[in-house]
Amino acid sequence: MNNSFAADRAGPGAVAREGIAALDPVNGLPLSWNPGRNRGVGAFALVATSQGLWIGSDTDRIGRYEYHGRIAFMPLAGGIPVAESRVGTLPGDLFRIGTDNTMTRRTFTGTTLGTPRPSPPASTGPPSAAPSWSAAASTPATPTAA
Repeated sequence: MNNSFAADRAGPGAVAREGIAALDPVNGLPLSWNPGRNRGVGAFALVATSQGLWIGSDTDRIGRYEYHGRIAFMPLAGGIPVAESRVGTLPGDLFRIGTDNTMTRRTFTGTTLGTPRPSPPASTGPPSAAPSWSAAASTPATPTAA
């Protein structure tokens, strides 16, 4: 999944989802749910209930290859909720991280872009005192209001 430019092989950002996947309805990216399903022609019937998801398929193994006789139930109990979608409001702030580890902030009203300014405030110390962005990928993002 999420592999539109690598053709028949896994490309950057690809995630394994054999036979069935859950996608974010806002951006189309794969969610963490990954029960796995033996690949065949397809899963022809998906029925969501308040208790979970019924899956009718042409294969008989799903959920880490457990036998389910072409019909399987994936309960909501024990799962994790999908993250809340947060939509920004205008006016707001846009942030840019440069290749030199500097971050700039600009206001945006929806039609007018403000002047770039350092964010956080420029350090008066040596360049080594600037924030390090190398660990940003390993730290979960926490959205905050601007």
